[in-house]
Amino acid sequence: LGDPHAVVAMEVHPFNTNAEMADFCRNANIPILAYSPLGAPHKIEAFMKVMTRSDAEDMRPLLKVPESPVLKEVGRRHGVSAAQVALRWGLQRGHCVLPKSFDPAHIVENTLLFDFSLSQREMAILAGLHKGVRAERFLQQSHAQGRKALPRMTRDAQDACEAILAKVRGPGSGGAAGAGAERRMQEELVELYRQEEVLRARRQGVPG
Repeated sequence: LGDPHAVVAMEVHPFNTNAEMADFCRNANIPILAYSPLGAPHKIEAFMKVMTRSDAEDMRPLLKVPESPVLKEVGRRHGVSAAQVALRWGLQRGHCVLPKSFDPAHIVENTLLFDFSLSQREMAILAGLHKGVRAERFLQQSHAQGRKALPRMTRDAQDACEAILAKVRGPGSGGAAGAGAERRMQEELVELYRQEEVLRARRQGVPG
Protein backbone atom coordinates (compact mmCIF):
# COMPACT_ATOMS: atom_id res chain seq x y z
CA LEU A 1 0.00 0.00 0.00
CA GLY A 2 3.00 2.31 0.26
CA ASP A 3 3.58 5.03 2.83
CA PRO A 4 0.51 6.52 4.52
CA HIS A 5 -0.56 10.01 3.56
CA ALA A 6 0.99 12.69 5.76
CA VAL A 7 -1.83 15.14 5.03
CA VAL A 8 -4.76 15.61 2.66
CA ALA A 9 -5.25 19.11 1.24
CA MET A 10 -8.74 20.08 0.11
CA GLU A 11 -11.11 23.04 -0.02
CA VAL A 12 -13.15 23.04 3.18
CA HIS A 13 -15.44 25.73 4.58
CA PRO A 14 -19.08 25.90 5.77
CA PHE A 15 -20.33 26.12 2.16
CA ASN A 16 -18.26 23.06 1.14
CA THR A 17 -17.86 20.79 4.15
CA ASN A 18 -16.39 17.82 2.24
CA ALA A 19 -17.90 15.74 5.05
CA GLU A 20 -17.42 12.29 3.51
CA MET A 21 -13.71 12.79 2.83
CA ALA A 22 -13.25 14.50 6.20
CA ASP A 23 -14.79 11.49 7.96
CA PHE A 24 -12.54 9.11 6.01
CA CYS A 25 -9.42 11.11 6.94
CA ARG A 26 -10.47 11.26 10.58
CA ASN A 27 -10.95 7.48 10.73
CA ALA A 28 -7.61 6.96 8.98
CA ASN A 29 -5.83 9.45 11.26
CA ILE A 30 -4.87 11.60 8.28
CA PRO A 31 -4.70 15.37 9.04
CA ILE A 32 -6.66 17.70 6.76
CA LEU A 33 -5.07 20.86 5.39
CA ALA A 34 -8.11 23.04 4.70
CA TYR A 35 -7.22 25.53 2.00
CA SER A 36 -9.65 28.32 1.05
CA PRO A 37 -11.25 28.06 4.54
CA LEU A 38 -13.09 31.31 3.81
CA GLY A 39 -14.40 30.02 0.50
CA ALA A 40 -11.93 32.08 -1.61
CA PRO A 41 -14.38 35.01 -1.91
CA HIS A 42 -12.16 36.68 -4.53
CA LYS A 43 -12.75 33.73 -6.86
CA ILE A 44 -16.50 33.88 -6.29
CA GLU A 45 -16.37 37.62 -6.95
CA ALA A 46 -14.69 37.00 -10.31
CA PHE A 47 -17.85 35.13 -11.31
CA MET A 48 -20.07 37.86 -9.86
CA LYS A 49 -18.39 40.42 -12.13
CA VAL A 50 -19.67 38.71 -15.27
CA MET A 51 -23.26 38.83 -13.98
CA THR A 52 -25.71 41.71 -13.81
CA ARG A 53 -25.31 43.91 -10.76
CA SER A 54 -28.70 42.96 -9.30
CA ASP A 55 -28.13 39.21 -9.73
CA ALA A 56 -24.66 39.46 -8.18
CA GLU A 57 -26.03 41.43 -5.24
CA ASP A 58 -28.59 38.72 -4.46
CA MET A 59 -26.16 35.86 -4.99
CA ARG A 60 -23.23 37.05 -2.87
CA PRO A 61 -24.78 36.08 0.51
CA LEU A 62 -25.50 32.62 -0.91
CA LEU A 63 -22.04 31.98 -2.34
CA LYS A 64 -19.52 34.10 -0.39
CA VAL A 65 -18.78 32.71 3.07
CA PRO A 66 -17.94 36.07 4.75
CA GLU A 67 -21.28 37.51 3.56
CA SER A 68 -23.46 34.70 4.89
CA PRO A 69 -26.20 36.09 7.20
CA VAL A 70 -25.85 32.97 9.39
CA LEU A 71 -22.09 33.38 9.89
CA LYS A 72 -22.55 37.10 10.48
CA GLU A 73 -25.13 36.44 13.19
CA VAL A 74 -22.90 33.86 14.90
CA GLY A 75 -20.05 36.38 14.71
CA ARG A 76 -22.21 39.10 16.23
CA ARG A 77 -23.05 36.75 19.09
CA HIS A 78 -19.37 36.15 19.83
CA GLY A 79 -18.10 39.63 19.01
CA VAL A 80 -16.06 38.47 16.01
CA SER A 81 -16.32 38.62 12.22
CA ALA A 82 -18.01 36.07 9.97
CA ALA A 83 -14.55 35.17 8.64
CA GLN A 84 -13.31 34.38 12.14
CA VAL A 85 -16.37 32.19 12.72
CA ALA A 86 -15.60 30.21 9.54
CA LEU A 87 -11.97 29.74 10.59
CA ARG A 88 -12.91 28.72 14.12
CA TRP A 89 -15.41 26.22 12.68
CA GLY A 90 -12.57 24.63 10.69
CA LEU A 91 -10.26 24.50 13.71
CA GLN A 92 -12.89 22.85 15.89
CA ARG A 93 -13.37 20.21 13.21
CA GLY A 94 -9.69 19.39 13.69
CA HIS A 95 -8.51 20.89 10.41
CA CYS A 96 -5.35 22.85 9.81
CA VAL A 97 -6.90 25.96 8.27
CA LEU A 98 -4.84 27.94 5.80
CA PRO A 99 -6.37 31.36 5.11
CA LYS A 100 -4.70 33.65 2.58
CA SER A 101 -4.65 37.44 2.72
CA PHE A 102 -2.48 40.35 1.65
CA ASP A 103 -4.29 42.75 3.97
CA PRO A 104 -2.31 43.24 7.25
CA ALA A 105 -5.51 43.84 9.22
CA HIS A 106 -7.08 40.63 7.91
CA ILE A 107 -3.90 38.67 8.60
CA VAL A 108 -4.02 39.75 12.24
CA GLU A 109 -7.76 39.08 12.45
CA ASN A 110 -7.25 35.56 11.11
CA THR A 111 -5.05 34.74 14.11
CA LEU A 112 -7.55 35.93 16.74
CA LEU A 113 -9.45 32.67 16.98
CA PHE A 114 -8.75 31.43 20.49
CA ASP A 115 -10.77 33.78 22.70
CA PHE A 116 -14.09 32.21 21.72
CA SER A 117 -15.48 28.81 20.83
CA LEU A 118 -18.54 27.55 19.00
CA SER A 119 -21.08 25.31 20.68
CA GLN A 120 -21.88 21.89 19.23
CA ARG A 121 -25.21 23.27 18.03
CA GLU A 122 -23.54 26.22 16.31
CA MET A 123 -21.08 23.83 14.67
CA ALA A 124 -23.95 21.71 13.35
CA ILE A 125 -25.87 24.73 12.07
CA LEU A 126 -22.80 25.99 10.21
CA ALA A 127 -22.23 22.53 8.70
CA GLY A 128 -25.86 22.68 7.56
CA LEU A 129 -24.90 25.53 5.23
CA HIS A 130 -23.13 23.06 2.93
CA LYS A 131 -23.92 23.82 -0.72
CA GLY A 132 -21.07 22.17 -2.57
CA VAL A 133 -19.64 25.59 -3.43
CA ARG A 134 -16.12 25.06 -4.76
CA ALA A 135 -14.50 28.41 -5.50
CA GLU A 136 -12.19 27.14 -8.24
CA ARG A 137 -15.18 26.13 -10.36
CA PHE A 138 -16.56 29.67 -10.20
CA LEU A 139 -13.21 31.15 -11.16
CA GLN A 140 -12.91 28.79 -14.13
CA GLN A 141 -16.43 29.59 -15.27
CA SER A 142 -15.75 33.33 -15.09
CA HIS A 143 -13.03 32.84 -17.74
CA ALA A 144 -15.07 30.48 -19.91
CA GLN A 145 -15.97 31.59 -23.42
CA GLY A 146 -19.59 32.23 -24.33
CA ARG A 147 -22.50 31.91 -21.93
CA LYS A 148 -21.53 31.59 -18.27
CA ALA A 149 -23.08 28.58 -16.54
CA LEU A 150 -23.52 28.06 -12.83
CA PRO A 151 -21.00 25.52 -11.53
CA ARG A 152 -22.39 22.33 -10.06
CA MET A 153 -23.59 22.64 -6.45
CA THR A 154 -26.20 20.99 -4.25
CA ARG A 155 -29.71 20.97 -5.69
CA ASP A 156 -30.94 23.47 -3.09
CA ALA A 157 -28.14 25.95 -3.86
CA GLN A 158 -28.55 25.45 -7.60
CA ASP A 159 -32.28 26.13 -7.36
CA ALA A 160 -31.71 29.25 -5.25
CA CYS A 161 -29.21 30.70 -7.74
CA GLU A 162 -31.35 29.81 -10.76
CA ALA A 163 -34.34 31.46 -9.08
CA ILE A 164 -32.30 34.65 -8.80
CA LEU A 165 -31.29 34.49 -12.46
CA ALA A 166 -34.88 33.83 -13.55
CA LYS A 167 -36.40 36.55 -11.39
CA VAL A 168 -38.25 39.36 -13.09
CA ARG A 169 -36.83 42.57 -11.70
CA GLY A 170 -39.16 45.25 -10.51
CA PRO A 171 -40.19 47.37 -7.51
CA GLY A 172 -40.10 45.34 -4.34
CA SER A 173 -38.27 42.41 -5.84
CA GLY A 174 -35.31 41.02 -3.96
CA GLY A 175 -34.08 38.13 -1.89
CA ALA A 176 -33.21 34.63 -2.95
CA ALA A 177 -36.26 32.52 -3.60
CA GLY A 178 -35.59 28.84 -3.02
CA ALA A 179 -32.75 29.29 -0.53
CA GLY A 180 -34.32 26.65 1.69
CA ALA A 181 -31.27 25.29 3.50
CA GLU A 182 -29.94 28.76 4.26
CA ARG A 183 -33.32 29.83 5.61
CA ARG A 184 -33.64 26.72 7.76
CA MET A 185 -30.22 27.28 9.30
CA GLN A 186 -31.13 30.91 10.04
CA GLU A 187 -34.33 29.77 11.75
CA GLU A 188 -32.44 27.14 13.77
CA LEU A 189 -29.89 29.72 14.83
CA VAL A 190 -32.59 32.15 15.97
CA GLU A 191 -34.25 29.37 17.97
CA LEU A 192 -30.93 28.30 19.49
CA TYR A 193 -30.15 31.80 20.71
CA ARG A 194 -33.73 32.25 21.96
CA GLN A 195 -33.37 29.10 24.07
CA GLU A 196 -30.01 30.29 25.39
CA GLU A 197 -31.56 33.60 26.44
CA VAL A 198 -34.37 31.78 28.26
CA LEU A 199 -31.87 29.58 30.13
CA ARG A 200 -29.72 32.59 31.01
CA ALA A 201 -32.74 34.45 32.33
CA ARG A 202 -33.79 31.47 34.45
CA ARG A 203 -30.33 31.16 35.99
CA GLN A 204 -30.51 34.85 36.90
CA GLY A 205 -33.96 34.43 38.39
CA VAL A 206 -35.79 36.45 35.73
CA PRO A 207 -39.32 35.16 35.05
CA GLY A 208 -39.54 33.74 31.49
